[in-house]
Amino acid sequence: MAIAYCLMGVIVIVAMIIFLLVKMHGDVDFKFFPAERSQFVLVEKDQSRAVFSCEVPFINDGRQNGTIIDCFPRHYMPREYYDDCIVESRLTLPESNREDGYWEATIFKRGIRNKIILTVIFIAKSGSISVALQDLPDMNMDIIYQTVGRSDYMMKKDRLLVESDEIRAAFFSGGLQGVK
Repeated sequence: MAIAYCLMGVIVIVAMIIFLLVKMHGDVDFKFFPAERSQFVLVEKDQSRAVFSCEVPFINDGRQNGTIIDCFPRHYMPREYYDDCIVESRLTLPESNREDGYWEATIFKRGIRNKIILTVIFIAKSGSISVALQDLPDMNMDIIYQTVGRSDYMMKKDRLLVESDEIRAAFFSGGLQGVK
């Protein structure tokens, strides 16, 4: 009987040591910095459509490398609030600037700042994008991301503001630019 108690004690001690080692290794902790995003620039336009993009920095501030499994924007522009444009948005990495809205799961090292490209597309319902953007209001947008590391996956989101004055200034300045 004493052997059984000793064996259970050893098992408990080993389990506690393993638990502490796992805790010391930590987990991932991704943080996006929407307040530090670059200015929106106009990257494409025609008579009925304008495409803007900016860069949003982020970091894996955890204790180990981690994966962003999925990352997508959610813009908040209900038609009851503004009905002159259809709004589309997407997020991509600079090294794989995809136009299909697909996020490629990527491993990010801890402690290194990275960036994503946020693209916002306005499509005029009445034909003229320059007329439609005249009354554009400010628009909230969430960056929603699913991450995984040592623990189970988790979903987080950070909000940024797409300011109408900034969009209009980029559009009416006339020059097409790209995200650098």
